[in-house]
Amino acid sequence: FPSHDSCPNLEDSVQIVVKDPQVTLTSSTGGTDFCNGQPASLQATTGFVSYEWSQNNTILSEVGNKLSINSDGDYKVVVSDGDCSAEKLFTAKFVNQVQPKITNIPSVCGLNHTAVPLDGTPIGGTFTIDGIAATQFDYAKLGVGKHTVNYEVRGTLSCLNGTASQEVIIHKIPQIEFARTEFMWKGSSVMLQSNYTDPTYLYTWTPNIALSNTQIPTPIANPTATQTYTLRVESPFSFLS
Repeated sequence: FPSHDSCPNLEDSVQIVVKDPQVTLTSSTGGTDFCNGQPASLQATTGFVSYEWSQNNTILSEVGNKLSINSDGDYKVVVSDGDCSAEKLFTAKFVNQVQPKITNIPSVCGLNHTAVPLDGTPIGGTFTIDGIAATQFDYAKLGVGKHTVNYEVRGTLSCLNGTASQEVIIHKIPQIEFARTEFMWKGSSVMLQSNYTDPTYLYTWTPNIALSNTQIPTPIANPTATQTYTLRVESPFSFLS
């Protein structure tokens, strides 16, 4: 028992709770890039009492932990557990559908042409020719015929995927054939004919003597004496025969 001339010793305790709320932001794509025209969203950590979203410092109406977005910007969420608050920033970028292109590869006549390096945009894609991986278009190796060049670009988003295609034709060099000698009566006429009549080709007959037209594949000739004619054929791909 304490004595009458002393005070009792009293003890008490107080608990101090330190709160440090942490918030994270995740995106629907897993990154900071999004495709224009496709659904996109940000999601904050669940379990907080309140959420306040803003874009470029402008307060938005959304008050839940998930925000739908459709444009570039600096997004921020401020969360509160009722006593303390925390915030997180997120910069979003929206990109358009990629449009791959192939630098034009000319169609030609014959195989005697320098190989063309394959080039496409945007950079970083892969080329195939007739389904086989390639880095150049080698006319001599590919040979006469129609060849399909594909350029494929792949990205982390669906809008960063795309393909481009071009058909390249290696034409056979024209081989002109026609009767070496035509017999006719003096004063009559004869049609000069070769094995080429394609209207896309250019034709030139020489000399311009007693011919109905020197620029067509089948002119009418009515010379008054024996005459030798020469036919020049030019393809649309700048090859002469």
